[in-house]
Amino acid sequence: MSKIFVAGSLNMDLTIQTDRVPGSGETVTGYGFITNPGGKGANQAAAAARLGAEVEMVGSVGQDGFGRELIAALGASGAHTGWIVRSPELHTGVAMIIVSGGDNRIILDAGANGGVTGAQLCHALCGAQAGDYLVAQLEIPLPAVLQALKAARAGGLHTVLNPAPAVELTDEFFSAAELFVPNEHECALLCGIMPEDEDSMLRAGRWFLERGVGAAIITLGSRGAALINEDGLWLCPSPKVTAVDSTAAGDCFIGAMVSALARGDTLQRAVWMGTRAGALTVTRLGAQQSLPTQGELKRFIEGEGRE
Repeated sequence: MSKIFVAGSLNMDLTIQTDRVPGSGETVTGYGFITNPGGKGANQAAAAARLGAEVEMVGSVGQDGFGRELIAALGASGAHTGWIVRSPELHTGVAMIIVSGGDNRIILDAGANGGVTGAQLCHALCGAQAGDYLVAQLEIPLPAVLQALKAARAGGLHTVLNPAPAVELTDEFFSAAELFVPNEHECALLCGIMPEDEDSMLRAGRWFLERGVGAAIITLGSRGAALINEDGLWLCPSPKVTAVDSTAAGDCFIGAMVSALARGDTLQRAVWMGTRAGALTVTRLGAQQSLPTQGELKRFIEGEGRE
């Protein structure tokens, strides 16, 4: 099995549920408050590790209680944490999450995630081999992400870029990404095309391919995912579930997909596995605590087949 390096953010998620999101200047009653390890990078690392992949998390936290908890949680998920730096100057990143009606709204304070450097990421990749995977997102500084992606490609690694949160990117990012995995809203912000039907999905995917990505995988929420590559468009519907919290669904999709690829599965099979893992995740509250294990995902898929 190939090893997976995840270069990205680690946050402590502070999540509260409410029946109605407050308007400006308004206070509403909430319930179900939890603190839960999160951050897109850490979520993706934990998702892949829980599904049996060998994962190295590369990032930064502060020298505070949240940082200690985040490292311990990743270790408990099975990920290696030796490349996580504990910054003496910066606090651990925090995400404030409001969950209402199965949807979420998030406010981030990057904290130590903003101190991650390209040199730190590339140093970790010295332990990688050709055929391993680098997974990155955009909750750490963009120059560091680009430097790591370029170094990974030069070293023969497979690169996966999740452009979240979406910001304007130069063509260097696209050409450095073997797999480019936006959600539908990130897709629209980046290329100006909302993937609403097969025609728009194909046009959006080709926009990314023309800029150098090897393949585009657009996650579509409850509709599943669309894979666009040189062979055209392939749609993978999602199983129907009752959504409780969508916070980590996209991260779980990516972790599960890359875990499957690291085992040697085809890209279509990996996308299929990602949609199943993501669907199971939204039935649970929280970020990392909602991520499935191998056994849980296997039982979910078996139950889907009996319906």
